[in-house]
Amino acid sequence: MPFFRVLGSCTVLLALLAGSGAGAQNNNCRPPAASTPTTGSLAKLNGSYLLLVYASSGPHAGRIAGGTLDLTTAAAQLRRNGTLYVGTASIDLKRVGAQYAGSLFSRDPATPGVSIEVGGPTHKTGTVIFGSLRSKRADGSHAAPSTRGDVVEVSARGFRGFWRSTAPDGASAAGYFCATRY
Repeated sequence: MPFFRVLGSCTVLLALLAGSGAGAQNNNCRPPAASTPTTGSLAKLNGSYLLLVYASSGPHAGRIAGGTLDLTTAAAQLRRNGTLYVGTASIDLKRVGAQYAGSLFSRDPATPGVSIEVGGPTHKTGTVIFGSLRSKRADGSHAAPSTRGDVVEVSARGFRGFWRSTAPDGASAAGYFCATRY
């Protein structure tokens, strides 16, 4: 059998498994046991990851999206404001009902495609924010769709947590995610 035919068959099989819902047990990506506070250090998350996002509620509950996440340490000015990491993601979040504004590919440090932020010096829980456009109304509600993930567990292999997505029209979705170093 020609090498490329075998390789193509393996690629199709992997794609089918990723979209079938069988992934959680096969890749050890399971929901974290608790939602807060973050366990493990947020100090060394720069790097490249395989990102798996599972929808547990919303219009696409039960679906899985897979892709990549690349993070670099944020510049000193951003770090003073609570942004620890900036980066990009290559993933179809709409597959799981997650919404965001702007681009996931933005490499502009001021408007990154993805960032990990903390709420302040005493609030050490990390929040992953997807999308380069972030805006809120005067009352604090989101003027643009947003997806945020709370980092709950960090280890040498990666991190995982829970995500939620909201849109200005009230549409929402939620689930859990795992980012594994590669």
